[in-house]
Amino acid sequence: MSVETTARAFVQAINRRNSEELAALMTGDHAFVDGLGVRLEGRERVKAAFDAYFRMVPDYTITVEETFSEGPVTVILEARKEPTRRMDLCLRRIVGAYRQRGA
Repeated sequence: MSVETTARAFVQAINRRNSEELAALMTGDHAFVDGLGVRLEGRERVKAAFDAYFRMVPDYTITVEETFSEGPVTVILEARKEPTRRMDLCLRRIVGAYRQRGA
Protein backbone atom coordinates (compact mmCIF):
# COMPACT_ATOMS: atom_id res chain seq x y z
CA MET A 1 0.00 0.00 0.00
CA SER A 2 1.40 3.44 -0.91
CA VAL A 3 1.99 6.12 1.72
CA GLU A 4 -0.82 8.24 0.23
CA THR A 5 -3.25 5.30 0.24
CA THR A 6 -2.35 4.55 3.86
CA ALA A 7 -2.75 8.21 4.85
CA ARG A 8 -6.18 8.39 3.22
CA ALA A 9 -7.22 5.14 4.94
CA PHE A 10 -6.09 6.66 8.26
CA VAL A 11 -8.36 9.69 7.62
CA GLN A 12 -11.29 7.43 6.69
CA ALA A 13 -10.84 5.40 9.88
CA ILE A 14 -10.77 8.63 11.92
CA ASN A 15 -13.97 9.81 10.23
CA ARG A 16 -15.61 6.50 11.17
CA ARG A 17 -14.17 6.89 14.69
CA ASN A 18 -12.84 3.35 14.36
CA SER A 19 -9.72 2.88 16.45
CA GLU A 20 -9.47 -0.81 15.47
CA GLU A 21 -9.08 0.21 11.82
CA LEU A 22 -6.53 2.83 12.82
CA ALA A 23 -4.53 0.28 14.82
CA ALA A 24 -4.52 -2.08 11.84
CA LEU A 25 -2.80 0.65 9.79
CA MET A 26 -0.06 1.17 12.40
CA THR A 27 3.17 -0.66 13.01
CA GLY A 28 3.84 -1.86 16.55
CA ASP A 29 6.21 1.06 17.11
CA HIS A 30 3.97 3.63 15.40
CA ALA A 31 4.70 7.25 16.39
CA PHE A 32 2.01 9.95 16.41
CA VAL A 33 2.57 13.66 17.05
CA ASP A 34 -0.54 15.73 17.73
CA GLY A 35 -1.15 19.38 16.84
CA LEU A 36 0.39 20.52 20.13
CA GLY A 37 3.58 18.56 19.53
CA VAL A 38 2.81 15.77 22.01
CA ARG A 39 4.42 12.55 20.77
CA LEU A 40 2.97 9.12 21.49
CA GLU A 41 4.75 5.91 20.58
CA GLY A 42 3.38 2.40 20.23
CA ARG A 43 0.24 1.11 18.54
CA GLU A 44 -1.68 0.51 21.78
CA ARG A 45 -0.88 3.96 23.24
CA VAL A 46 -1.91 5.72 20.03
CA LYS A 47 -5.08 3.63 19.76
CA ALA A 48 -6.00 4.47 23.37
CA ALA A 49 -5.41 8.17 22.69
CA PHE A 50 -7.75 8.06 19.68
CA ASP A 51 -10.39 6.24 21.74
CA ALA A 52 -10.21 9.02 24.34
CA TYR A 53 -10.30 11.74 21.68
CA PHE A 54 -13.34 10.20 19.99
CA ARG A 55 -15.15 10.24 23.37
CA MET A 56 -14.12 13.85 23.99
CA VAL A 57 -15.01 15.11 20.48
CA PRO A 58 -17.61 12.63 19.16
CA ASP A 59 -18.49 14.66 16.06
CA TYR A 60 -14.90 15.19 14.86
CA THR A 61 -14.34 14.56 11.16
CA ILE A 62 -11.67 15.47 8.64
CA THR A 63 -12.52 17.00 5.27
CA VAL A 64 -9.53 16.58 2.96
CA GLU A 65 -8.95 19.63 0.79
CA GLU A 66 -5.56 18.80 -0.72
CA THR A 67 -3.04 16.00 -0.65
CA PHE A 68 0.62 16.39 -1.57
CA SER A 69 2.83 13.35 -2.10
CA GLU A 70 6.46 13.11 -2.97
CA GLY A 71 8.43 9.93 -2.58
CA PRO A 72 7.95 8.50 0.91
CA VAL A 73 6.06 11.54 2.28
CA THR A 74 2.36 12.52 2.07
CA VAL A 75 0.87 15.68 3.58
CA ILE A 76 -2.90 16.11 3.92
CA LEU A 77 -4.53 19.53 4.30
CA GLU A 78 -8.00 19.93 5.75
CA ALA A 79 -10.71 22.50 5.08
CA ARG A 80 -12.82 23.16 8.17
CA LYS A 81 -16.23 24.48 7.14
CA GLU A 82 -17.83 24.27 10.57
CA PRO A 83 -16.41 24.10 14.07
CA THR A 84 -16.89 20.89 15.99
CA ARG A 85 -19.36 20.95 18.84
CA ARG A 86 -16.74 21.54 21.52
CA MET A 87 -14.02 23.60 19.86
CA ASP A 88 -13.37 26.08 17.08
CA LEU A 89 -10.69 25.03 14.65
CA CYS A 90 -8.84 27.06 12.04
CA LEU A 91 -10.21 27.09 8.51
CA ARG A 92 -7.28 25.23 7.02
CA ARG A 93 -4.69 23.08 8.71
CA ILE A 94 -2.33 20.21 8.15
CA VAL A 95 -4.13 17.02 9.13
CA GLY A 96 -1.06 14.88 8.98
CA ALA A 97 2.27 14.26 7.43
CA TYR A 98 2.93 10.60 6.82
CA ARG A 99 6.34 9.15 6.08
CA GLN A 100 7.10 5.63 5.01
CA ARG A 101 9.30 3.90 7.57
CA GLY A 102 12.94 3.69 6.65
CA ALA A 103 12.73 6.64 4.27
